[in-house]
Amino acid sequence: MQSQIPCPQCGGTIILDTHLLLAGQKFSCQQCHAQVGLSPQSQPDVAQAVQGFEALQRQKAQVATAAQSAVNEL
Repeated sequence: MQSQIPCPQCGGTIILDTHLLLAGQKFSCQQCHAQVGLSPQSQPDVAQAVQGFEALQRQKAQVATAAQSAVNEL
């Protein structure tokens, strides 16, 4: 899942893929070239948060589909 965060050095935008971040990849700021990554200690917490967010996205899609079906039946 692609995301973006502010650069801790210059405030620019760092675009990252959360799954690659969890796999240990580092990402660089396009403006100042500062790198960000996860410490091994942070990976479990971030992985749990990403999984929870993805579960919420799936639920949202299911609710939207059910709502659209209900509207179509009217």
